[in-house]
Amino acid sequence: MTTAIPPGIRDWALLPGPAVVLDAVRTRARRAHRTEAGTLTNVVLTAPQRREVALLLGTRWELSGKPVGTRLAQLAADALHDAHALDPDKPLGRGVARLLAVVHDLPRPHRAGRAWRVAWAGAGVVCDGVSSRVLALNLPLTGEAPAVKLCAAAPGEPVWLTLRSLVGAWTASRADVFVCENPTVAEAAADALGPTCPPLVCTDGTASGAALDLLSGLAAAGCAIHARADFDPAGFTIADQVLSVAPGALSWRFDQRTCAAECGMSGRHGAPHDLVTAVAGLRVAYDRSRSPVHEERVLALLLSDLAIGPAER
Repeated sequence: MTTAIPPGIRDWALLPGPAVVLDAVRTRARRAHRTEAGTLTNVVLTAPQRREVALLLGTRWELSGKPVGTRLAQLAADALHDAHALDPDKPLGRGVARLLAVVHDLPRPHRAGRAWRVAWAGAGVVCDGVSSRVLALNLPLTGEAPAVKLCAAAPGEPVWLTLRSLVGAWTASRADVFVCENPTVAEAAADALGPTCPPLVCTDGTASGAALDLLSGLAAAGCAIHARADFDPAGFTIADQVLSVAPGALSWRFDQRTCAAECGMSGRHGAPHDLVTAVAGLRVAYDRSRSPVHEERVLALLLSDLAIGPAER
């Protein structure tokens, strides 16, 4: 499968400056060197060529006249004629963000999130902070970020938190935080338990940058993360995402024993406490059964857990 190169990128790549840089990258590739990291040596650019490279990269070389605070989608539309060309799910977007991180000596971003925003901010580019969101219920947040006030203003009610609302200083009181995939679970928990429900985070499908930033901050604050998702390949991906920011996450009824009762798998299975072991076992079980179990099928069990708390499960 081939991907058409946007006209703006083609035009940029044909300019003398970018052509020199891209030729150096191709040389690294021919020599079997990694191209996603490393230093391009012996690349000499004139001032005009640096300006040409800076039209896309927005690095310290930038002399393009773009004001500080250019928005990422605006930059992509202006330079590449495609407002989504530099999105985090596009190879070009990821590549440029990582190059910016190298230039500014910052952590390299592997997804949309804090490192992604910081890398672009180093070039004066502002990333969209409102389209990425996560659903939260009764989170014990403290600090100055807008998310703190949003959570405090609605005890017992699920609230949508955006990346923008998570910008700023915030932390959380140590607590057991439950993580689910589907909003039905969060809404049912709010209906049944209201303000007495333990802290709950709902990814609403594949975890967004906002969800991962939130879970990363909760884990760093010492919260115990109890996570689950649907028993299917997408659910396993979500569990892997959670583990990427909270490696010590625990399994919340995300185990073979719970799924066996719903999809007819034979045998008795233990319920591993850590999410890593749980997901490994569930992948094997799913390969055998090919029978998904969505969270809604075990909703009563999940609500019972939330009612009694993790210590009594």
